[in-house]
Amino acid sequence: MTNTNRPVTEFSHKTSTELPQERSQGLNVDPTDVNARPDLDTDRVPDMNEAGDHPVGTSVGVLGGAATGAAVGAAAGPVGAVVGGIAGGVVGGLAGNEIADAIDPTAEDVYWRDQYQNRPYYNETRSVYADVDYDRDYRGAYRLGYENRPLYEQNVDFDRAEPELRTKWEQMKGDSRLNWEEAKFAAKDAWQRVTR
Repeated sequence: MTNTNRPVTEFSHKTSTELPQERSQGLNVDPTDVNARPDLDTDRVPDMNEAGDHPVGTSVGVLGGAATGAAVGAAAGPVGAVVGGIAGGVVGGLAGNEIADAIDPTAEDVYWRDQYQNRPYYNETRSVYADVDYDRDYRGAYRLGYENRPLYEQNVDFDRAEPELRTKWEQMKGDSRLNWEEAKFAAKDAWQRVTR
């Protein structure tokens, strides 16, 4: 009997376009189609040192995409899981960066600076702190909402994310005098504004 098991060291590190036709079919990959996703700019890989790239959005996208790709690829076996995980990670990273890129923190800050005094919770806060201030008290709460929204899937609402956001608020609130019960309304406003 011939041993057909090959040691791991002989594993070929070929890309999907270099796989033999019979192996590519098992992975649902057309080895001749180098543009399987023409909607993605595959020549552009996010560089976390460049302006406009978002490390958190890209990282979340990579993790989610890799997990999804690995799960889908697992149907083709261990090699499929690896190939699927890598492909899913790249696609997810690009998508995560694009989602985070859609939120302009400067524009959000300008918007909330102009709007915070018109919000119903502002008057309630003024009854506690007569000298309530956007920069000291509210800016961080709004930022918490709009910066964290892209870290969750689209179908996750604020109430489901609130326990984690509360913990983050307690860790990052700095000089703000607002406790979570006061700050959460601003964070929720900002979260809902950037939810698309």
